[in-house]
Amino acid sequence: MPNYIKEELLYRDYEEEAYSLCYELERSRDDERNLMQEGLVNLFREWLDLISPSDFGNDEGLEGILV
Repeated sequence: MPNYIKEELLYRDYEEEAYSLCYELERSRDDERNLMQEGLVNLFREWLDLISPSDFGNDEGLEGILV
């Protein structure tokens, strides 16, 4: 069995903890991004339900997109 000094063992523990904290931080950021994107998509869908092509006047380009 290899001989490890106490500082090496502590360093390994801190390193593992740092990696796990970084991983959890990345996961939480990804979760926040996904929630924000879902919220924006839902908000856009609600906005589409509230508008009609006539709200934009006689612009034929927008009418073709919103149909």
